[in-house]
Amino acid sequence: MRRWVDAAADLVIGAHCPGCARPGLGICGGCAARLRPVPRRVAVSDPELTVVAAGVYRGVGERVVHRWKGAGHRVCGQWAAYAVSAAVIELGAESPLLVPVPTTRRSRRRRGTWLVDDLARDTATLLRRHARLDASVARLVRLRRQTADQRALGMIERARNTRGAFVARRATGQRPVVIVDDVVTTGATMQAVAAALMAAGWNVHGGVAALATPPPRAKLAQSW
Repeated sequence: MRRWVDAAADLVIGAHCPGCARPGLGICGGCAARLRPVPRRVAVSDPELTVVAAGVYRGVGERVVHRWKGAGHRVCGQWAAYAVSAAVIELGAESPLLVPVPTTRRSRRRRGTWLVDDLARDTATLLRRHARLDASVARLVRLRRQTADQRALGMIERARNTRGAFVARRATGQRPVVIVDDVVTTGATMQAVAAALMAAGWNVHGGVAALATPPPRAKLAQSW
């Protein structure tokens, strides 16, 4: 039955799986199996900051995240929230306050939304509904200055680009703060956000991402 539905979707609206491009509605069963979250700690330069990602940014995962970020594909965004939820659970924060990594003005204009904020809110909903965690979202951090696109930068340049770029609201409580991003590479952005939060008095428990891409000359603390 599913194959007939997929064939009809391809014929009528040209729908296809974002992971493998086969005709169908949403993410196919084969790609869904490959996307099963396997949360692991990611090695970053600050040993005091624990960062967990649910998978590796390559293959099916890379294509799904690219479709979500490039075209706003709702099903891909829902998968990203599912992956981040698994990472939050692995991190072990009770009653987590999810803080999305700020984005630049040009990124919001290009995509029409703050994708990581959407991701954090969808994640909080999943955690409350299925994991019974008292999760909520707070926009505690903003950009002090506009940063360059990290994708074109190396490890040292990424750290320089984000160092001191963020400022946080003063702490009003001691709930464990979990920083949320879509993809983590060197961890430079997450570390800069964590530094701003801690300077403002917040209790930073760690950071999470849907996927991690191994940075140059570095590896994940535990390989997938």
